[in-house]
Amino acid sequence: MSPPLQARVIGRYIQEKTDKTSVKRPPKTYAQAQAEVLTLLTKKGWTVQQGLKIPHATAPNKQFRLWFKPQAIYFSEGLSLKNFSDARSAWVPDYRHMSAEDIVQKLETMFAKELR
Repeated sequence: MSPPLQARVIGRYIQEKTDKTSVKRPPKTYAQAQAEVLTLLTKKGWTVQQGLKIPHATAPNKQFRLWFKPQAIYFSEGLSLKNFSDARSAWVPDYRHMSAEDIVQKLETMFAKELR
């Protein structure tokens, strides 16, 4: 006698979740994605500082800055531009799965007012 349908479905779900081969690895690391974004921002005229503990890119208008931590992007503007402690999180999904162009376009859309 086979187990009820619900038990079989739950069992298959648990097996899929615990199976190591079903885990999809991102196409690149955070460091690789970050480097791609910073390179693209440099081409767009941003001032980029890469060799720091927290790399950052300053917009051409000098009033907006993006800070790059390993798994997140933060922003600061105006008078709080130079202090990471004043920066706020920019909601960006896992950017290892996105192209640098898509990330920059998303950030430019999110902060269109600040970048004018």
